Amino acid sequence: MPAITRRRARSTWRSIACAVACAVAVPLVTACSTLTDTSSQIGRYAAVSIAARSSSADAATGTATVIVFDAYTAIVPNSTLERRETCRFLSFEGTTPDMRGQQRAGDAVGFQVGARNLSLEYDAVRMRYALPSAGTFAYAKGDVATITIPGAAGGYPASNISVKLAEPVVPGVIAVPAPGEPFSVRWNAVSDPTSLVIISLRYGTGGAGSALSEQLYCTATDDGLFEIQASSLFNFQSSPVATRSLSITRFRSNQSLIDPRTLIFVGSTADSVIALR
Repeated sequence: MPAITRRRARSTWRSIACAVACAVAVPLVTACSTLTDTSSQIGRYAAVSIAARSSSADAATGTATVIVFDAYTAIVPNSTLERRETCRFLSFEGTTPDMRGQQRAGDAVGFQVGARNLSLEYDAVRMRYALPSAGTFAYAKGDVATITIPGAAGGYPASNISVKLAEPVVPGVIAVPAPGEPFSVRWNAVSDPTSLVIISLRYGTGGAGSALSEQLYCTATDDGLFEIQASSLFNFQSSPVATRSLSITRFRSNQSLIDPRTLIFVGSTADSVIALR
């Protein structure tokens, strides 16, 4: 494994969401296309975030949000390009990102999951599209989501994009290693080159009574096994047991350049969180 670096950033999906919406560079993201590289024109972006919690090996429950915005550049994560094994220390913030857009692109966004047709309604306060009343939807392993943006005259155009939803993550046997031993993380693998796994080992660093504050954040090939080297576990091993947890997140993305200055992006995650007591 490459040497581990120490860097401060936001938690897993917050990193992805803010990178798309705010053009903030964080460890998981890369430039998405020539639209973002050297353009002096303002680009038009639609970002779709689908975040789910695994409920079994075959099912998950998720939420969906769409924002539309303009920017000279936006750095978009790519689950295929980021399939490399690396770890770094990051601060941890447990709050859910409040994704806010800038524009309206029609009355409602179509959201088809499998054979079901749902509607993401426009929230004028946050200027985003979401399921009514913070609702959720269930999906099965293998389902595909298709998002259809109706578009607005003179603004973001009508467009659509599909993504194979991130399959539920089922952890294998997870055992906290003895000091000096590596940490083996196991899960149900998916043989798909568009799937990336994010492993977040979380803990507190302030001694007894401290709150969760740091994570060892790793990206891994979705092959079912990742080993965190023993030399990276000192802070974890010395942390209060009550603060320790492990998150395993499967991430899959897709993007499409609608025209030379218009891009739509979708990211799908499914995670499982395990308390390490």
